[in-house]
Amino acid sequence: MQFEHRLVQADLVVVGAGVPGICAAIQAAREGLTVALINDRGCVGGNSSQEICIPINGANDVNPFNINSREGGIVDEIRQECKYRSVAEDRYVVDGVLTDFLLREKGISLYLNTCVDTAKTDDSRIISVSGTQNTTETRFTFKAEWFIDDTGNGTLGAICNAEYMLGREASETFHEKIAPKIFDHLSLPSTLSFWAYDTGKPRPYIAPDYALDIERTGALERRIIPQDKFYQFCWYYELDGDIDQIKEREKIIYNHKALIYGIWNYIKNSGKYPQSENYALSYVSVIPGTREYRRLKGDFILSEGDISTQREYEDAVGHGGWPIDLHAARGFFDSDVPNRHIHLRGVYQIPYRCGYSKNIKNLFMCGRCMSLSHVALGSARVSGTLSTLGQAVGMAAAICKKYGETPRDVYERHMPELQQRLLREDQMIPGMQNQDPKDLALNAKVCASSEASAEIVQIDGWLKIEEGLGFSLPLSSPTNHLILTVRTPTDTKLTYHIYKPCRSYNFGPDKEIHSQEIIIPATKLSKVAIDISALPSGSYYFFDIEPSQDLELAYSDNPLPATMFYFASFKRNENIWDYDTLDYQKRTWKREPNRFPLFEYDSPQHIYSPKNVVNGYNRAFSMPNMWVCAPGDGRPCLTLEWDNPVALSMCQITFGIDTSCSIMNFPENVFPFLALDYDVYTVTNETRTLVASVRNNHAKRNRLTFPLITTQRLEFDFLRYKGRMVAVQEIRCER
Repeated sequence: MQFEHRLVQADLVVVGAGVPGICAAIQAAREGLTVALINDRGCVGGNSSQEICIPINGANDVNPFNINSREGGIVDEIRQECKYRSVAEDRYVVDGVLTDFLLREKGISLYLNTCVDTAKTDDSRIISVSGTQNTTETRFTFKAEWFIDDTGNGTLGAICNAEYMLGREASETFHEKIAPKIFDHLSLPSTLSFWAYDTGKPRPYIAPDYALDIERTGALERRIIPQDKFYQFCWYYELDGDIDQIKEREKIIYNHKALIYGIWNYIKNSGKYPQSENYALSYVSVIPGTREYRRLKGDFILSEGDISTQREYEDAVGHGGWPIDLHAARGFFDSDVPNRHIHLRGVYQIPYRCGYSKNIKNLFMCGRCMSLSHVALGSARVSGTLSTLGQAVGMAAAICKKYGETPRDVYERHMPELQQRLLREDQMIPGMQNQDPKDLALNAKVCASSEASAEIVQIDGWLKIEEGLGFSLPLSSPTNHLILTVRTPTDTKLTYHIYKPCRSYNFGPDKEIHSQEIIIPATKLSKVAIDISALPSGSYYFFDIEPSQDLELAYSDNPLPATMFYFASFKRNENIWDYDTLDYQKRTWKREPNRFPLFEYDSPQHIYSPKNVVNGYNRAFSMPNMWVCAPGDGRPCLTLEWDNPVALSMCQITFGIDTSCSIMNFPENVFPFLALDYDVYTVTNETRTLVASVRNNHAKRNRLTFPLITTQRLEFDFLRYKGRMVAVQEIRCER
């Protein structure tokens, strides 16, 4: 018997349905392309699927100084929806959300359990790819003009003879100080996940015979099985970065299962985890999550120096910000520390040239098989970051169809169009401004019912400064002093340092520009003026307050949007390294999102002006770039007005929610500063006409379409919102 053969024709074929490939497929379909999305497993999501269960992490999830850096666009839509449906982001909820997003797009045809294994090429161009769907005993051939490799392993590229890299490059190859001196074939190891649950009664555990005896391996001398979160996997339960991740795949799966069952046997039967008595395994991943294999070569190869110095590119289409995160090759059994988080100075740009093949004319790539070095992969490999390139190449495929051109042609002739279209879709491209001529809001005058003060004056408690603290604040206009509220039982001193960031879109301390000691007499409450007269306006600054045993700062439980507050710690963490010294950081910072020290200025700061919503920036670059209403505004309203009538059929509003926090760890399903209910009116000759009404909103970005209208004025009435204030990042209007 021969399997049935079917021919599928599409504009775009995406091989691999990890989150980056999903974002690529969705973006292309939204632009009108027909898309065949192929996956070799029975579910979608890649490393974030229900089979592997790695969270969708990104630029804001580890570095505490990455203000408003969470990836935007489609991946942010997905993450917000997952959080809304389940605060805990259960793995089956993630699977449901990803599938929902795909099924909503009429242009996407999904082929699960389909393994692509051959390709037909001509003149360095893919004509078609073929693969078998064993569940239906069907052999498919997929023909298209353009193809995307999101296999993670670079499988499509390999069968098409695309150039690729494998292993750890020598330091001299890309002039990387973190790379090994000599090339080797080691890779980042893979991880197998598990979960357990409390059954409410004692549950014994008998391990399979092949489970490892963890105590006899000696690994527990170097690795810790947590007492508090023993019931779930740790990322460092990993193995086998010293063998081929594909050729030895079956061996790796067996070794991982032996390790996990051995760990659980130790937890249940060693007597050292009595709290596990009622727990039983609920899930063990079918396959491990792979971190690294082939990386396809593009016209540009992103390397260590590009991300450590935050190089800027004319073809920037996304960003990253996860640390350079390099794991010990032998994982759980390695004699080295589990990993090194080498923190960068902030986010960095990702160039479009990393997203298409150097030698295959119609091949894009996204996911971890994008064009980068082993060291750069240590940062860019997380799925949130990779998804920005996925969305970018999905949009680039639409531009290819529009002009009948290749991925390289888009770089050579259509980059401004690609970038502006990505900004329209809420992609964050660090420092890039909306200059879309179709956006009529850019020419509108904006006013609002109120504007939040850039000060915090209500005392809710007092903060000790035992190990130091810091905060990031924007300065919109010159002023002499920043005023803090303090108390101390004895005469003491306040020592502070002021730092400027290295880029307009990075906010951590980089260059110290001022420091001072202030003697404070014993007081129950006093105002202390910090000299900021020499600070140029139009930038964020980081204020570092040195430890003090007696001094306390007044704080509020209501921080302002796009400000950041941190506690310092001198506790040694050998996994967190400083890039400049390649040694552990002697002091680390942890963000405190729910409190902020009281502060005032001696002259007004209009940081949250309504005009910010049409200044062309969709994130905090230099300034917050958002409007925030005053806390006491009973009916916040935002108005756009034009000198002459304009014809509109769409407006897009992006709310200024916290894009600094980790979605995974956020304790609620809806973010503060988000409008839940609001109405949009057009005003003509003093007559208000309702054109759009939104209820129970939970999304950061809303695109509202309506029949074509001609007006000189739009009014946004915010009826209900999360928290004390509503914040709007950007408004766009188009015909």
